[in-house]
Amino acid sequence: MCSWYINHIIFDTRGPAMKWTAFFIVVLSVFLIGAGNAPSNLTFFNSRSFTFTNKDCAKTATCGLMRFSLKIDDYQIMIGGTPSYGTRLIAEYETDQELFLEEYAIVQFIRGCIFESLRKADGSILNVQNVWRWQFDDAVPFSFVDWVIDSVDKDPVYNSGGKVRHGFYRWNEIPGSYKTSTEHFFQNQPKPKRPALYVIDHPGTAFVTDGEARNVSLKFKTCVYKAADIPVSTTQQNINFASPIACFPWQSSFIYNHDTQAHEGKNAIDPFCNVPVSRSKENESNQ
Repeated sequence: MCSWYINHIIFDTRGPAMKWTAFFIVVLSVFLIGAGNAPSNLTFFNSRSFTFTNKDCAKTATCGLMRFSLKIDDYQIMIGGTPSYGTRLIAEYETDQELFLEEYAIVQFIRGCIFESLRKADGSILNVQNVWRWQFDDAVPFSFVDWVIDSVDKDPVYNSGGKVRHGFYRWNEIPGSYKTSTEHFFQNQPKPKRPALYVIDHPGTAFVTDGEARNVSLKFKTCVYKAADIPVSTTQQNINFASPIACFPWQSSFIYNHDTQAHEGKNAIDPFCNVPVSRSKENESNQ
């Protein structure tokens, strides 16, 4: 899986890993055909959007930046009669001219976790943190008690990489469209027809198989900065490296209720995600 398509590379540590991972890849592979090419078994809901218009640009010396926006959709996808749930983010910025595009960049921050749960024979619920991801050039548990920079490598710029820092950013021939048929990566076509670049994120997918549930409880802050203010390499804890031009919060929450046998959205981070995880062993708790 290419990191510029799936920014949170997820894998498991237990015996059923192949089952979980294969299912996850099937779900995510649907989105590789493009954000705008929804298959018939995919339903979007709970859509929300945020837009920042850079009206006071002189105060921050950022008049090259015109707009920064987020488009967020939750989704349900049916595979073999089983529903899976997730969230899709499209973060986009537009500049006054094409030459200003590389003067700005997106950085995302993350808190929360992805974990599994099951009902034990005695009726209690066992939560297990055995989901890992790639973060700052290292494999780590997908669990962040405190806010950290969300990046697979040590460059905070979201989707950085390729021939240039913005190489995996995308632009589209049709304004307002995110279809792959009219989409280009900046590193391949560095001269967009309109001065706007975007990134896409699918943080993780929640589902149930054989009585074991995958749960997603994540909060994000997605921000736009002057690219020159973003260090090329830093630590994930360095969340105050510079002042952003604009930020928007959003979340992805799908927690399985073993009584109602349905995933539910919650505003708060699940309490299980507030427990620090040891890298040497799985983290478990009973409810």
